[in-house]
Amino acid sequence: VKTIDEISSRLHSHWLVMEWTGRDHSSFTIRNPLGWLREHISCNLAVFSDSGVRYIREILVHVEPNEQDALVTTIAGRLATVHGAKLTFIRFVPDSAPMTQAQSEADYLDQARSLCEIPSDALIVRGPNKAVAIGNASAAYDLLVTAEVERQTFWGALRGTGSDKLTEAAG
Repeated sequence: VKTIDEISSRLHSHWLVMEWTGRDHSSFTIRNPLGWLREHISCNLAVFSDSGVRYIREILVHVEPNEQDALVTTIAGRLATVHGAKLTFIRFVPDSAPMTQAQSEADYLDQARSLCEIPSDALIVRGPNKAVAIGNASAAYDLLVTAEVERQTFWGALRGTGSDKLTEAAG
């Protein structure tokens, strides 16, 4: 993994794209090499899970309020332009949340969508579990674009981060 970091630095790479095969639940690993790479690499890292989709016509974009939402929005817009795809931005609201939180999430989606140069839709999903709700919604789309928003922790290495769980649940 350190070799990948060294090569990407030497080549002044802007992006590194890797396939994600999922967490290996049959083994116990304290150190997550992909987690190390996420923390140390000097370029953007795109990790994808290939589920056999041949054509990308519908893209679901999960944005979080952080410094990466503009990057996620820009990349999703570029992918949509290249593939002639339609964009839908998504946010999650827990079942127990008040309607004011749902409105706040809708407002955030409108802000994120305004960063994108192509027309897009907004989708708010509710449920008891974020990963499951977004994962279920993603089944109607060809591609889910999201960002890693959590720093790798000891417990995240053992149980998986929210992004790991979202990717596992995605259709």
